[in-house]
Amino acid sequence: MVVLDTTVLLLLLDPNAHPPTDPDTGKPLQWCRERMECLLDHFEKTKTVALIPTPVLCEVLVGARDADAFIREIRKAPVFDIADFDAASAIAAADFIRARLSSGGMAIGGKTRAKFDAQILGIAKVRNAKTIYTDDKGLASQATANGISAISTAAIPLPPQPSLI
Repeated sequence: MVVLDTTVLLLLLDPNAHPPTDPDTGKPLQWCRERMECLLDHFEKTKTVALIPTPVLCEVLVGARDADAFIREIRKAPVFDIADFDAASAIAAADFIRARLSSGGMAIGGKTRAKFDAQILGIAKVRNAKTIYTDDKGLASQATANGISAISTAAIPLPPQPSLI
C-alpha cells in the first residue's frame, strides 16, 4: 500500500498537469507522462493499492475544472482507494504535530501546510502505507523520519526502452 500526494495524483489523472522541477536541472521534469504511465502500470501489475488521502483529494478538487470527472476517474481505477481522515488518523496526526512542536520544527497556531502534511501522514500511518509518492520535500522528510519511504516524481523510473536490435 502506498500514498499519493497532490502533485503525483494530478500527474496521474490530468494529462495537462504541469511537471515538477527536475532537481538535477532546475527545469521542468521531462517524460512525466511516461513515468506516470509506468507507475500506474506497476501498481496494476503488482496489485498495489494507491491511497488518496481525503486532504489530498480536497486539494485536487479545489483546482479541478471538472471535479466530477476527477471523482469518476478515481472511482473507476481499481488501484485507487480514497482514505478518510478519521479519528485514528487524527490521533496519529496529533502525534506528528506534537513531535514537531516539541522539536521546535513548528510554531503553535501556524504552519497550515505542516498540519495538512500531518493529516496525510496520519492517514498513511493508520493504513500501514510503506511509501508515499510526493514532490513536497517537507512531507518527504517527515515521512522518512517516521519510517515511510518517500519517492519523488523524478525518482519514478521511465518505462523500459525497446531494443534496437
